[in-house]
Amino acid sequence: MRLQSLIVITGAAVGSFAARNVLDMPSQKSLDALAGKIHKTHPYDDLVAELRQTFLKTTEQYGYHIAGNPIQEKRLDVAMDEFSFACLQRIVNDDPARPAVYWVESGPRAGVFGGRFGYDNADNIYRSIPVNSSYSYVIRGKRSQIADATFSV
Repeated sequence: MRLQSLIVITGAAVGSFAARNVLDMPSQKSLDALAGKIHKTHPYDDLVAELRQTFLKTTEQYGYHIAGNPIQEKRLDVAMDEFSFACLQRIVNDDPARPAVYWVESGPRAGVFGGRFGYDNADNIYRSIPVNSSYSYVIRGKRSQIADATFSV
């Protein structure tokens, strides 16, 4: 009985946290769903294959032998898949007239493909917001503590 109570309390706490989690927004879920749906159809396999071959040729030029090594080839395939999904994430959130704050460049999580490339820094949360000089924007929010925030345009 005590275990059931603990599970119920834990579930309620997790549910409460998720409701307040700034990464758990309707726009995030909608964009993740759209990107995931498109990604599953592999609409850019030819581009990924071309990029993969270019990468392999370049690494060979510098003495790194990935081709023929199953472990390295698997790592490369995962990296190519995540890179292509990261590009797709940028595409689905590209309307500066209706900008959404979108968490991108992150590892895989429940129901969402990974979209990392070039680095994997778990200490950072990268968000993308499409903007255009034809519009003006106001960013509003609250934070409970001092946080390092950087905006790049």
